[in-house]
Amino acid sequence: MADTSQGSTVSFGGAIASLLSIKIDASAGGTTDCTSTTSTILGSGAGARILKELDCTSVEPAKVSITFLGAGPFSIDDIGVKDTLSVSGTGFSVSAEAYLSKFGIGASVGELVTGSAEFQLTGG
Repeated sequence: MADTSQGSTVSFGGAIASLLSIKIDASAGGTTDCTSTTSTILGSGAGARILKELDCTSVEPAKVSITFLGAGPFSIDDIGVKDTLSVSGTGFSVSAEAYLSKFGIGASVGELVTGSAEFQLTGG
């Protein structure tokens, strides 16, 4: 059965209600070339080439983006504030120190007000 985002929660210094979406982006940081004489060789003769091998030497702290109903609890003064960010849903969870790196509010005539926020995990 596939995981569902229904019932997912986010907390950053207090619960953020009416959550619409969560996106967690994590990636490798630096790599180092570890290609050696025992590395895989593709092709043969004049068309031979060595398959480059890399080792991951660092991992970038993840970013967490959310959207929610309403204007949300954030103000300009909250940018850069560190707190514990807790994200949980069916099949996933993250709890780590993070800072609020960006937030926004969107409103259109005849539509509900929505907010968005992005958090940068500190990695420590």
